Amino acid sequence: MVDIAVPRDIEPQVSELDDVYLYTVDDLREVIEENVRSRESAAREAEAMVAVGATEFMRQLRSLEAVGTVMAVRNQADKLRQQELDKAMKQLSNGKDPETVLANLARGLTNKLIHHPTVQLRQASAEGRTEMLDIAQQLFQLEEQRQED
Repeated sequence: MVDIAVPRDIEPQVSELDDVYLYTVDDLREVIEENVRSRESAAREAEAMVAVGATEFMRQLRSLEAVGTVMAVRNQADKLRQQELDKAMKQLSNGKDPETVLANLARGLTNKLIHHPTVQLRQASAEGRTEMLDIAQQLFQLEEQRQED
């Protein structure tokens, strides 16, 4: 039975009868309040999920800004690799000792790959831009290497 009248039309003792369920305005108010609390909780959870998703989306979006630079670095390294490989192949075809050619290839490639970064690091250090040195430490994982040595 549902009694939504004010004042009540059904006596409260009716709820004590077997197979009779009495719902009043107060019971409905409790159900409504519980639904509101449940919806508020679900809304907070949804807001948290949206915040996490938005943060991850923005992180991925910002990472796309690096694509051009990463591609340029890889292209430059590949160009240097190809130059050094061509030089080594020419030396081999001229009959130079393969071990010497390989050593020269490795040294030449290493020197060419690190030349510009080391020049920039020295310049940054001379100008007091130590944050660039910190970034280089991180980029080349030098802190980890120093701890391992």
